[in-house]
Amino acid sequence: LDTWYAPSGANFSVPKAGKYLLSYTVRVSTSSTTTGYIVARLYNSTTSTAISNSECLIDYGDENQQSTSFTITAELATASDNIRLEVRWRSGTGTAPTVASDGNGRTQVSHVLLEVTPSPPPPLPPPGPPAPP
Repeated sequence: LDTWYAPSGANFSVPKAGKYLLSYTVRVSTSSTTTGYIVARLYNSTTSTAISNSECLIDYGDENQQSTSFTITAELATASDNIRLEVRWRSGTGTAPTVASDGNGRTQVSHVLLEVTPSPPPPLPPPGPPAPP
């Protein structure tokens, strides 16, 4: 189970290119037979890349339910980039943990636009004919 997977509904598309404040909360449910640790990250599925420095240790072999939040600032280059939460269970044995979202706690992602990336200036018109002498 050392594979990244995306919990249902934990994604969004950004409306425009710019600098964003990205946040996520992950609620995991583990059992007394769960060992190993659980890591979460944000992933840009438009560019097929993990968002740098978005990894967070969610749980380390506890036998309880836990919720962890994490916030970063990231530059997203394109309007409509699709960002999703991904979770991975590492070095685990026993009962696989589940990512939960219900009345006892939510798994969610959010974003706030901090700064719009400016559009490049329009190209200059071609030069006109030379001035008469």
